[in-house]
Amino acid sequence: MAGAARAMRETEQAMALSMRFMVELLKWSAATAIGRSCKLATSAPACDSIAAAVRTNTDIPGDIMTAIQALLGFTAWTLLLVITVFLYRGVRFLGGTPINSWPRSEKREDDMPLIRRIADAHSNCLENLPVFAAIVFVAAQMNRLDAIAAFAPWVLYARLGQTLAHLSGTGQPNVFVRASFWAVQLVMFVVMMVVLARG
Repeated sequence: MAGAARAMRETEQAMALSMRFMVELLKWSAATAIGRSCKLATSAPACDSIAAAVRTNTDIPGDIMTAIQALLGFTAWTLLLVITVFLYRGVRFLGGTPINSWPRSEKREDDMPLIRRIADAHSNCLENLPVFAAIVFVAAQMNRLDAIAAFAPWVLYARLGQTLAHLSGTGQPNVFVRASFWAVQLVMFVVMMVVLARG
């Protein structure tokens, strides 16, 4: 009973943390989008005031990176994960483990649990990276990178959060937080596609 109660408390704490993150994310995205849309129509200083009003009590900092930089960051993170796995396997190979000991789609039970989670996190990155790249490249082709600049960085932030939650463990709270960060990425993809489709 005590274990179940503790797991419930941890799950509730993880849910509260995820919800707060998403609320802050939505507030900041709305503020940035309003500010950018306003400035496209007018250069009046009132634009900053409007955005600031929406952003009230939000702890997230201002514009940090472009959509291209966010995509490069996502790509670099994906590469870092697979390099980590590669180095681990290289060390084991040098220690005498046969090089064909890691067949595709199979995991060695004697690999470190952290390494197995890193490999899984890398696979998860590969699921979303092509979608993110396609959206950014289409925006660039349309000369509308500014239209998604308010949202693209959050794909990277949520991906980092998802990976760190993945690496931290496989308990219910970890999985819930991981799924929440994944959901944020999916929402950002849909929002950016709608923004681009509207022209």
